[in-house]
Amino acid sequence: MNANEFVNQIEVIASIMIFIWFFYGPWQSFVVDTVRQNLFEMRDKLFLMAANGNVSFESGEYKFVREKLNMFIRYAHAATWTHLLSILICDKNKAPDSSFDIETVTSAMSDRILANAIKGFYRDAVVMIAVALVVRSLFLLIAMMITLPVTLVFSLFDAARTKRFVSSSARILDRDARLSDTTRFSIVRN
Repeated sequence: MNANEFVNQIEVIASIMIFIWFFYGPWQSFVVDTVRQNLFEMRDKLFLMAANGNVSFESGEYKFVREKLNMFIRYAHAATWTHLLSILICDKNKAPDSSFDIETVTSAMSDRILANAIKGFYRDAVVMIAVALVVRSLFLLIAMMITLPVTLVFSLFDAARTKRFVSSSARILDRDARLSDTTRFSIVRN
């Protein structure tokens, strides 16, 4: 091995070490901070909708989405694929939460535009958490790059299955966030 090859190998090793340090250090913090900031902004928009009289602060829809946004804000730092996988494997209580269904919560609303806005807040929050799961994991990033073209083709031809997949993914993320929510253990409700 000559000096050039040795220097090249040292550069490669140093580059890999710097990348790993960056990915598992500043990058993780950046992703979590960005997701939390976006969720805070969504919660503020929801508050402004209520302050403007578009939805009542006391309505079930407002309370539901506000609580879900708060839950996701608290969950953002714990949202990793290993955490999600461990909850899926270890949690024996597989019963779905009846209060989860955003469709049920918004179906009674007479104003369809408002109902769609409420659904949009929840959907956007779930998407942000799902994206954070992917971009915080080298494994999922690589898997996504490999499977994305095939996934896109299948989603174009089978919209019903894609909708079911997205809905079940939202339920899984919501369940993981609920189980990770430590405030439900520390607050005594009367």
